[in-house]
Amino acid sequence: MQDNDALTCGIILPLTSRAACSPADREAACRRLEGFASNLKATLDAACCKVYLGVDSNDWFSTQEGQAAIHESFAISDGPGLDHEVRVFSDKPGQICSIWRELADHAYRHDNQDFTVLLGDDVRIATPDWLRRAAHHYKHLAAKIFTSKHDQQRFFGFGCVAFTDTSCRNFPSFPILHRLHWQMNGGAILPDAFVNQDADPFLYQTYAHWDAALIALDMELSNEVGGFEKARYEKHHHCNPWRRLLMYTIICAVRCWSDTLRMERRPSVGSTAQNQQYLNSHGSPPISPRAPSLDIIVPTYRAMDKLEHLQGICQLQVANRASTFIIIVDKPDLLERLQQELEQLPRVRVRGNTENLGASAARNRGTRESAADWLLFLDDDVIAYPNIVTEYSNAIAEKGAMALGFVGLTRFLPSAALHTRAVQLSDLTYMFGIAEVLPHPGWGVTANIVLRRTPLMAFFQEKCWAKAGGGEDVDICLRYQQLYKQTPGDWRFHSVPSAQALHPWWSGGKRQFGHFFKWADGDGHLYDHFPQFVYAACPNVAESMVLAVVIATGACASCKCGAAADGMAGECCAPPLTTMTITAPGVLPGAVCALQRVKIQQCPDSDRTQDAQRAAPAGKVGTGPCAPSLLVRCICSTPIIKTLQAKAVLAVHGSWRLHCAQFVDTLQAMIDAASQLLPNSGSPGARCPKH
Repeated sequence: MQDNDALTCGIILPLTSRAACSPADREAACRRLEGFASNLKATLDAACCKVYLGVDSNDWFSTQEGQAAIHESFAISDGPGLDHEVRVFSDKPGQICSIWRELADHAYRHDNQDFTVLLGDDVRIATPDWLRRAAHHYKHLAAKIFTSKHDQQRFFGFGCVAFTDTSCRNFPSFPILHRLHWQMNGGAILPDAFVNQDADPFLYQTYAHWDAALIALDMELSNEVGGFEKARYEKHHHCNPWRRLLMYTIICAVRCWSDTLRMERRPSVGSTAQNQQYLNSHGSPPISPRAPSLDIIVPTYRAMDKLEHLQGICQLQVANRASTFIIIVDKPDLLERLQQELEQLPRVRVRGNTENLGASAARNRGTRESAADWLLFLDDDVIAYPNIVTEYSNAIAEKGAMALGFVGLTRFLPSAALHTRAVQLSDLTYMFGIAEVLPHPGWGVTANIVLRRTPLMAFFQEKCWAKAGGGEDVDICLRYQQLYKQTPGDWRFHSVPSAQALHPWWSGGKRQFGHFFKWADGDGHLYDHFPQFVYAACPNVAESMVLAVVIATGACASCKCGAAADGMAGECCAPPLTTMTITAPGVLPGAVCALQRVKIQQCPDSDRTQDAQRAAPAGKVGTGPCAPSLLVRCICSTPIIKTLQAKAVLAVHGSWRLHCAQFVDTLQAMIDAASQLLPNSGSPGARCPKH
């Protein structure tokens, strides 16, 4: 490691596809470049840096007049002239990453620069002497990762230190890279697949796996034109999810460094073989074990109403890794306000959908925004315990090798209201606490669940489920198990009861059953998506109660209408339905709610086949040692007659049973019909109309 005063830095400055056609455009471009040079000299000693400019061949700056303007802009700026070099690229229009890659290679190979950083002519650095600060951060990273002083000096530069961009403080927009990164990658700082997007987070997340990535809060800059505003070029994202490359680049190389990293080596591609050759020839220093990264994703539509909960989530204790809180706002007009409220907190990134797309789409947006190994999904209305991230991180470290995901424990706030007790007794909230019941549940609610990110990543299906949610949690967990069905190993979900969150009652604890009807609407679609797991069963107790109430109501109405049709003279008193008048509005919705939520129960006889389950007598389904703790059936059609005839029970993998229901429209129609037929409870002496 060199002395800080002797460190040098190459400034990579692409001037791509500006097409400054008019004199006014050219003049503005020159002023921008002059301002950049003045700012650079004000924050860094001109003697320790060199600017490498890359220009497209179709750009005005590539002409003789344009290059003369570049030299003049650097000379006019205050202080001594900046050393600079201009290279023209004829085959890379708008390909900033390609230009970055070639200019950085030139800076390291020919000028022996210690660091390089990609900047734009619209960037203004606010921190003086920033190179010395960057070197200090790299020294701190080396001390944290390597055990011996010799290795700390020998491998100084391992990591990624990025400026803090004031336009997005928690996004690594401008990473400063040491030449060690270039050497480890065989003379290429980036894979060839990157065009002009995604390179910054790729580099940052690569080193975040070893806790060697840092957004330096004491190094600030502003990005006046680029950033998250409209760029001056067409953006091209990596055609394939770039996060998959993390498995095959630096991660593969660094695994060779330490015998303590007992992890499966992945096949090398591209320059990774050169990485291994370089590392093997330079020894294998012991470094801290690679820990999985975990990002927290929270979709929100009620952003400002749930601001206190969101602030609590964003201030959770995190493991000593680069975890990020990603808040996805599904209501565009709230995005700016929430950014102002939350992005001042460290590690918080607030993004928004262009329109209200629903919970599934918001979670998918958060998944694409993240680059972590594991994704923790929380709802915006939960109150997470301070140690929830730490508990999940510990579980991942212990059991993550073959885990599809981890299911936490979500408790409901205590309530004395009768209807909330009824909801709990009906087992509607059973799956929220499944982590206390089963060590390996078949699925978990998305209010508190961790899912693995892999190349086989199963995204939430956006068009199958209601925007407010319902069924998507079961669906994604089932698809995860199907994806890994052919993968060797015991892949399943694990419970983490210590990862806890509190869930307030919906609508402030007020009586409200519409929420559960929406659940049933979504859960009912599972019947269509997983017909291979469906078989018939006899009605359970809750279903029988609903049918009894409906039949009794219909019988009473039939008797009353029949009496009127027979021409009974005079006024007749209403049948004594006072008890039903009082109980039906409460019993019927309660029974409906008891039918609606999808439930899973682990069975000890996991060797039973699906055919054996389907062949079981209908009266024996759900009995014995495998009896589900939650009794749910599904009525799988909207016509009433078919609804009363068709029941379905999902049996998955022979180890647990999934019961789902699709009868919202039908039962709602039943309730509406019953309420019209029942007499008004406020007038027990109501009479039949005269005929």
